[in-house]
Amino acid sequence: MQFIRAFLKSSEKEEAQRMRFLETICTLCKAARRKGLSQGLNAFCRRFELAENIKVLLEEEPRDHLHTAVRKQAMLAIAALSKVETVLEGKKKSLLEACFRSVFLLPPKTDMQGPVTALYFGTLDAMDTMLRTLVLSSPSSGFPELQAILQMLLTFANCQSAAVCERAVGRIGRLSDLLASCSSVQVWSTFVGDNDSPACHTEIRIPLLGQLLGRLILCCTCKNREISWGALDALHYLFRFILQQKCTTLPDNNPEHPQRQRQGEADDTSWLASPSASNITMAFGKYLQPSEKTDIVLVAIEAMRDSRMYDKEEASRILDVAVREPASWLTEVPNIVRCIYENTECIRTASAQHSLDSLLLLMTDQRERRGEATKSSTCVKLD
Repeated sequence: MQFIRAFLKSSEKEEAQRMRFLETICTLCKAARRKGLSQGLNAFCRRFELAENIKVLLEEEPRDHLHTAVRKQAMLAIAALSKVETVLEGKKKSLLEACFRSVFLLPPKTDMQGPVTALYFGTLDAMDTMLRTLVLSSPSSGFPELQAILQMLLTFANCQSAAVCERAVGRIGRLSDLLASCSSVQVWSTFVGDNDSPACHTEIRIPLLGQLLGRLILCCTCKNREISWGALDALHYLFRFILQQKCTTLPDNNPEHPQRQRQGEADDTSWLASPSASNITMAFGKYLQPSEKTDIVLVAIEAMRDSRMYDKEEASRILDVAVREPASWLTEVPNIVRCIYENTECIRTASAQHSLDSLLLLMTDQRERRGEATKSSTCVKLD
């Protein structure tokens, strides 16, 4: 603690001092948990604003190169602090933003040679450790924490920079693996030590699942191999998670239970052999809620903008799936129409325009049919 006080008072902070400061935080947190002194450490951390000072160190790291392990150690220190009661309460979002910007905005990994390569991958591993710890150390189930982190990562995954997108998609993949490994609240409760949770036998709901899938499907068809492979890994984990959720919600004797459909399971994962946008969309579509399907459609429409890096043909193929199965895919017509009109001026690719025209015509036709059916029903009642 004395070194931490001295470091914070010092005006000049060399790399060695920064590293020792961050390592001391990790050591203190481990010792406090081991001796049951977390409450006292909580007060110390708040008094000396350790979280805020870690954020400053991250922001001071140069964005044009990676030459020190400060980023790596800072994220390990954040992971350690996340286990100390409420130290990070109200500060996680800003800390994560600083971490993501400090690492994701670095030059492409192809620019890193020699020892820097090992440091780069070690830094990413530290980020994965931090994110996993933040989720599993969160009060209650940890799902709101996971949702918030995935939402932030999606923003970076939508970046025009291939390097930024690749790093964000990779982190989404690691969290998707965690989600698939802890696919029931009961299992998750074992991780977070909340076995008495009243919801421990219910299914897990991820509100942004549709957005997540839509973005990953598009990334999976990207020409950049690193992004494509990372997205495919994440989709594989999410597919496992969704199938496991179906097992949770269906009785064992239900004929639709995945464990009773051996051949069906083999067919379900056939998209991995030929991961086109349409194949993946159809495979996931069997298990998604209408609102989740709507989110995929909205992501596909936005991806058709001229400024987006995604393959417009692949985005069109996602919409083609929705057009073929409108009853389950086009249930939120006002939201879809609004999205089309908000983006149409920036969509000039012929195939994309054709897909949107087909979509609008189909939704218009559906609306007219519903109107006629309602009118007929009213007439019958009056007679």
